[in-house]
Amino acid sequence: MYCCVSSVQRPKSNDDIEKCVKCAVNDLYTVISGEVAHVSYEQMYRNQYNAVVNGNGQRIYDAIVDILRKMSLFTLPRLFNKTLRLICQVSVFLCRNWVTVNNQIDLDTYGKWVYMRPVARRWRRAVAMVRWKLRIMAWRCTFNELAFRPEGVSALRVGAHFYERVCTEC
Repeated sequence: MYCCVSSVQRPKSNDDIEKCVKCAVNDLYTVISGEVAHVSYEQMYRNQYNAVVNGNGQRIYDAIVDILRKMSLFTLPRLFNKTLRLICQVSVFLCRNWVTVNNQIDLDTYGKWVYMRPVARRWRRAVAMVRWKLRIMAWRCTFNELAFRPEGVSALRVGAHFYERVCTEC
């Protein structure tokens, strides 16, 4: 695979350009997956730098915007800000040169805006509800076991309710 690791590489063909862009985008997905320990910062920076220098700044920018938009729907604020900061650090050349020349929104500003959208807030709330529903389902068995043990609070309340109903029907 042609990964642009040295300072500036001029690719020999369009296939090399495609591989360079794919390598830079894969680095971004590595950042959001949290497996940053396996890839060096220098390698990620150079891959992106070479992709932008070879005329693929728009594709890299679109990939970052797409990643930030998707992340804003389910990521907690602290993790989102940490990932956004790392993406902005890796994308320094893109932000300082390509974004300013092409009059695009700065990645840091865009990331903060996309996270605060009402749609993203609603999706994060829905994801949190699903997470809590799964937790409650997992905890319910333990709760029922503790609550309905003999002489437990719930067992006494159910027993009292049962006796009350039996007495009203008699």
